[in-house]
Amino acid sequence: MNNQIGYLFFGVGLFIFILRLRPQPKTFVTPFIEERLPRVSIVVPARNEALNLPRLLGSLTQLKYSDYEVIVIDDQSTDTTRQVATSFGVKVFAGEPLPDGWTGKNWACHQGFLKSTGEYILFTDADTSHLSLSLRKNIQVMKAKRVGLLSLIPTHLTPTWWEKLQGPFQLLVLLATDAYKSRFKRGTKRLFAVGQYLLFSRECYEGIGGHRAIANIPAEDITLASRAINQGFGYTCLTDHANDVTVRMYGEGLSYFVKGWARNFRLGLNATSLWSTIEVVAVMGWALGAPLAILLRPQNPFGYLSYFAFAVLCALFQRRLGKMSLWGAALYPCSLGVFCIATGLALSGAIARRPIQWKNRRINVRD
Repeated sequence: MNNQIGYLFFGVGLFIFILRLRPQPKTFVTPFIEERLPRVSIVVPARNEALNLPRLLGSLTQLKYSDYEVIVIDDQSTDTTRQVATSFGVKVFAGEPLPDGWTGKNWACHQGFLKSTGEYILFTDADTSHLSLSLRKNIQVMKAKRVGLLSLIPTHLTPTWWEKLQGPFQLLVLLATDAYKSRFKRGTKRLFAVGQYLLFSRECYEGIGGHRAIANIPAEDITLASRAINQGFGYTCLTDHANDVTVRMYGEGLSYFVKGWARNFRLGLNATSLWSTIEVVAVMGWALGAPLAILLRPQNPFGYLSYFAFAVLCALFQRRLGKMSLWGAALYPCSLGVFCIATGLALSGAIARRPIQWKNRRINVRD
């Protein structure tokens, strides 16, 4: 009976893993004539981001795009965020105090929108860096696909040993959200979008009500993408433009990484579906069942084959996410263990209805 359960998890988990994470066809677009490039406003909400801003603003000021502006909203920072941003010659505005009924990031983004003048508006975070041709290519994709909103899967920077081991963790996140899905239908709950890169047409942004319409909703990225789909403006998530945008999330250390993802999972609980939960459980049953089978029955070759199959697939698929280590794939139970811890923290916070504390602010979540 135990063998039959193991075979079931292996077969179903393998099918789901490949189905959800398989590569999509590359996106080809027709190059623009220079004079036809629309004006773009790049809005950066920044709260205590003095350490991250130099890399971001250094990349934004080098974009190969003829008509754009960079707007930094200093969101009540207590460090040198404003001085650092000003040194790059971009537009910097002091954020107004946070009003009732708003989350901090949504309020900062809304203020940035009010200062914007572009036909397109890109909201991007301070922990990102942008390839010089990225904006041009992504505007072209939006026009070619006729969508009002574009997000993408960023490439992860991994300068430390533990960051290089996070490949299996990130793959499971993408599997749970069905990030490599090529089309999104109205009413879908299973959706991937990142607030680190949200590129809107102004028509779409204003049409869905912008950040004002979701003022008190912390998971702004998924909610905005869902509104763009449901209101007929269209949404696409790029999965094949590797290195267009790089990100280093939670470089402060492993404990900060766990807390940050527990926060993200908590915010995304309402954006998950029953089917995605079932699929994650099936994949986890295969992935973590393999080392358990090796421990309980070391003489049975099935456990070793199952472990090897999952590690190989992780090693192959994680190459799209950044310079991840092969050791991370080989030691994937450690990475998935962190995933379980973050999930447990998110669920316990939701059950206890505890508010989230982030960047010295309290976020009340409607679970």
